Amino acid sequence: MVFWLDATGKRRGEVPASVRNGALCFRVSTRGPSGARLYYEIIAVSGARRVR
Repeated sequence: MVFWLDATGKRRGEVPASVRNGALCFRVSTRGPSGARLYYEIIAVSGARRVR
């Protein structure tokens, strides 16, 4: 799972992500519908395939 964070580190929303050919893929953008997106959090999901 990938979340975008505000300047205080608070989660503001989930970012669509997928795993393709063993790599986590998501679009990084500094522009969002409710302001700047400068920070992201990537968390492992239990049971998910390990990405190297």
